[in-house]
Amino acid sequence: EAYPNMDIDDQFAIERSQTLAVIRLQLEEKSRQEASVELLMKNLAFFRNNLTQINVEYKTAVSKNKGQRNSEIKHLHNVINLLKKEQNKIVQTKTGFFRGISKRDREQREIAIVEELNDKQTELELMILNFNEHQKSLQDEYERKKEPILEQIRNLKKKIRVLETDVSLEDRWFAC
Repeated sequence: EAYPNMDIDDQFAIERSQTLAVIRLQLEEKSRQEASVELLMKNLAFFRNNLTQINVEYKTAVSKNKGQRNSEIKHLHNVINLLKKEQNKIVQTKTGFFRGISKRDREQREIAIVEELNDKQTELELMILNFNEHQKSLQDEYERKKEPILEQIRNLKKKIRVLETDVSLEDRWFAC
């Protein structure tokens, strides 16, 4: 068509139409692949955001659990220390000059304090075990939530890598 005075034959016109149709199809396929990669990238960003949110929620829950645990441990330690001081006072009054309380009352008071002290120490141990179990359940829940998202991220990365691979090398080689 560069030479208007020359007519093109039918065979050339058919081949040209077919070639242009193939090129058009290849360009459309490339556009669909690029759109697919963009969609996959958006999905990847969405899943990464979900993973970040799960990490933040986990860290917040762990921090809250540790704060509560430390507060309760501190409270129980204070109670235990007060009971030990009271027990020491009773022992000192037993052996000291200040015997204003009868021997029987001192012994009963000492027994009551020892029992309460044992109860508080047991409560402390159970509380620590309970908090450790709660911490483990938080971690298990975190892992349960995190694993499917990590799997999705791995799959999306693999798909993006496959789609972004330049497969036009062979086409360019034939074109030359």
